[in-house]
Amino acid sequence: LTSTPSTFRLDSVAIAPATAADCVPGPLGADAYIGKPFSAPELLFTLQNLHQLQSRWKERYAHFAQGSDPSAQPPTPLSEPNLSASDAFMRSLYEVFEAHYPSDTFDIAQLCRVLHISKAQLYRKLSAVSEQGAMELLRDFRLQKALELLENNPGLNTSEVAFKVGFKERTYFSTLFKKKFHIAPSEVKKRGG
Repeated sequence: LTSTPSTFRLDSVAIAPATAADCVPGPLGADAYIGKPFSAPELLFTLQNLHQLQSRWKERYAHFAQGSDPSAQPPTPLSEPNLSASDAFMRSLYEVFEAHYPSDTFDIAQLCRVLHISKAQLYRKLSAVSEQGAMELLRDFRLQKALELLENNPGLNTSEVAFKVGFKERTYFSTLFKKKFHIAPSEVKKRGG
């Protein structure tokens, strides 16, 4: 499940023949283990905890696209080794985005090459901390940059902004922009930022 792109974001619970205390999470790729026999409430509780943990990771990294540093945010109840490793990974990911967002040809293969990881590793790392894939995060990063350009450069038109942030087509850019910010790029210009 964790190596298939269509299911890599799903949390997995392995049913173990021994007690859950005897199982070490991770070796088989499961996010949690439950020993046999198990009850439905125990399974539900485990799934709810996994969902809450995923939500905390997502919340922690949701503001990365706006340039905020997650280590400056209030501490969250996440384990410290995972926290620093995830922070370092996300920081390096957004540094690559910063360097390459203007290029409309920058793709997943180039991203993996720059990060020196495989596609599978990228999917696995992102699935642990985000509900979005790498290119979705890059798209949101580009849209945030576009918002900043529109607010700070009234002389630029929508097409110029779209091209500066890596979009080939103005109409596609405008559609995504409006969906994300609930306002058309031209309206941002009209309201003066």
